Amino acid sequence: MTTTTNILGTGQGTGVVEATKASKAKDQLAADMNQFLTLLTTQLANQDPLSPMDSTEFTNQLVQYANVEQNIQTNENLENLIAVQQSAMTLSSANYIGKTVTVTSDVLPLQDGKATFGYNFDDVPEQATVVITNSSGNIVKVLSPDLSKGTHAVEWDGKDDNGTQLADGAYKVQIMALKANGDAIESSVAVTGKVTGVSVYGGEVTLKMGSASASLADVQSIDQSL
Repeated sequence: MTTTTNILGTGQGTGVVEATKASKAKDQLAADMNQFLTLLTTQLANQDPLSPMDSTEFTNQLVQYANVEQNIQTNENLENLIAVQQSAMTLSSANYIGKTVTVTSDVLPLQDGKATFGYNFDDVPEQATVVITNSSGNIVKVLSPDLSKGTHAVEWDGKDDNGTQLADGAYKVQIMALKANGDAIESSVAVTGKVTGVSVYGGEVTLKMGSASASLADVQSIDQSL
């Protein structure tokens, strides 16, 4: 099976260049400035020589326009800096492709017919069940977990309860654990998968593991071996 990997940009689309807010504001400022200067020239040409208009107001408006233009230029520079930073982030994130990562997530990637995940009980459960569902929310596998406190690892062969091999994709792991008195026990899940692609959008890096994805911020460990 061939795995296709993609590194997406910052959400603007491949080969598409959009005008930034700063450039749009700069164009609007230029239009307003031209209109202001036209009105100013007309008023000065038609003013009463015996009662000339006060130039202070015009001077203040010119200063305000200059300040606005400077602020817009600063915003434009910041946008350029952010774009460069996100490009660098995208290139850096490419190093995760091919690595095996463990992330805090209940979205389980089934890759090459197998999947690995871990769970942790904060207390000793009286009874517990691990349920794996498909993208439609249908239960495909029910497992009996280790009923001891602590962290446990599970390797799933990708087969449902009928022994049928399921297709690779994103599945969901749910842990239900109860104490002897019926109270629920807190549990956490972490899944392991091979990174097949990354995307960067809004400054957040998302790792793709086949059809599953997780935020880079949720990564617990990285296996550097390929």
